[in-house]
Amino acid sequence: MAETENPSLPGISRAGFLQAFADYWWGAYKKVVVTPYDIATPKLAPGETLTIAVVSDLHADTRFMPMARIREVVAQANALKPDLIYIAGDLRAQDNMFMTPLPLEDVVAALAKLQAPLGVYAVLGNHDWWDDAPTQTSQKGPPVTAQLLRDAGIKLLINGAEALDHPSPIWLAGLDSQQAFERPKGTHDGADDLEAAIDGVPEDALCILLAHEPDIFATLPDRVPPGFIELVLSGHTHGGQVRLFGRRPVIPSAYGERFAYGYSREAGRDLIVSGGLGCSTLPLRLGVLPEIVHVTLRHGLIGQGDAS
Repeated sequence: MAETENPSLPGISRAGFLQAFADYWWGAYKKVVVTPYDIATPKLAPGETLTIAVVSDLHADTRFMPMARIREVVAQANALKPDLIYIAGDLRAQDNMFMTPLPLEDVVAALAKLQAPLGVYAVLGNHDWWDDAPTQTSQKGPPVTAQLLRDAGIKLLINGAEALDHPSPIWLAGLDSQQAFERPKGTHDGADDLEAAIDGVPEDALCILLAHEPDIFATLPDRVPPGFIELVLSGHTHGGQVRLFGRRPVIPSAYGERFAYGYSREAGRDLIVSGGLGCSTLPLRLGVLPEIVHVTLRHGLIGQGDAS
């Protein structure tokens, strides 16, 4: 399974040149794409599937991600008719000279219209912490985003797990932000607790870890049996947000391009990193289209499937 990419100019056919050119320069302001992934696991019975729509990194602001666009994202996600929907954190936009955040209550009210038979789940992202001034001042949470999500009927997983109502044993484990508290010189402390997040999950269950930042994927401890956490679903990187000549100048990950975007498989586990929807710092996306990720898990040998 190769890493998938949003449209870019190099390597395209002549027939698709104009469309790719448009997508590269201003497509991010006009469209939201759906990116499919097909993941195989022996922990689902033959014929069983689980579909997940991932809505990540809205960074709801008046310019790039206004309420009308958020409502369109909600409609697109619902139209996929997934078994469950995962909101992968960072609802909040930064308040600076370039971006004006939308009222968080309005954003959550729009997200409350997401519908899926197995539920709508969420984790918190770093900006849900960073842009909540009281939590940074007091150095403790939870941020206001947490209560708003719960009040809206969205199942927030903060270092905890929940079994799905599915014929096969499937558990979702949710990890809090690994960069919740800002520190000097660009460092951060996390509010994450992996042990608490997976506590009580049966070892024979299919366990899907919901984690805003993908870096946890590289540090899952050896004591967790391979295949215990089989799939990690993340956002955070925005696919670099700006992609020039096939390179991403800025990637908010300690591992650089390794977990910048798309599909990775290491140590018997799968990782999918969404390119997200909104913008951080500047209302600018170049060469990275906003996306909703659509994951289908089905019966099969580990490592088989297609990410396209």
